[in-house]
Amino acid sequence: MSSGLFISSASVKRLIRNTLINEPEIFSPGHLETILSRYFDIPFTELDRDFTNTEGYSISQFVAECRIDKAKELIVYSSECLPEIASKLGFASEAILGDTILQQTGLHIQHYLGIRNERQQNTYILKITARR
Repeated sequence: MSSGLFISSASVKRLIRNTLINEPEIFSPGHLETILSRYFDIPFTELDRDFTNTEGYSISQFVAECRIDKAKELIVYSSECLPEIASKLGFASEAILGDTILQQTGLHIQHYLGIRNERQQNTYILKITARR
């Protein structure tokens, strides 16, 4: 990277994914940029430019993809309601979360809720069967 210090895009991705897993509330506008800039000790614009040159897409595009992946995971595998998930991942509302999922995946949020319901029903059936 042009800062004279090599920072791999893989290390940037790893930090973003780990942050999203452990502290999803950090993904509010401007917050992640500050964290990345401080962590790697270079201006965010330089980090983003070098990341884009290496990966072919920007850090913000990567973050958007990660946020949607995390949202889908939470919808399917957690018991949290949609407003909680939206808030946790920095979306202004459940509607914006749903619109973003639709734009990025081509699937409505109800698709993922359906998977959640199937999982819950299957778990319930397994529990009943195990008791017999």
